[in-house]
Amino acid sequence: MINKLKNAISTKLHTSYPEYDKYVEKVPQGFQEPCFFIMPLEPSERQVMGNRYFKSTPFVIQCFAEELETLYDVADNLFYELEYITVDNVLIRGTKPKFNVADDVLSFFY
Repeated sequence: MINKLKNAISTKLHTSYPEYDKYVEKVPQGFQEPCFFIMPLEPSERQVMGNRYFKSTPFVIQCFAEELETLYDVADNLFYELEYITVDNVLIRGTKPKFNVADDVLSFFY
């Protein structure tokens, strides 16, 4: 499921930012800006009731761009663009999105 989520996020980013390169889990040395880097963060699962489970798969989407203003524009847009993603024809909603910008890199937690 993690791979499907990564692909769905990448597809959604490509729709919104076709001119940006997308890298999943590895950023090559000498990459070109602007680009996105997509990586899962500590997936977890907990039993809710009986044989029902709640699975959480948080991601960080990092954006590298030359201008700080661009990073803030991208962050504002990602709240809207990544609210829902489609995996196997099912809409999945992200929860508790947030971001920060440090060292000229946007980190959007989804």
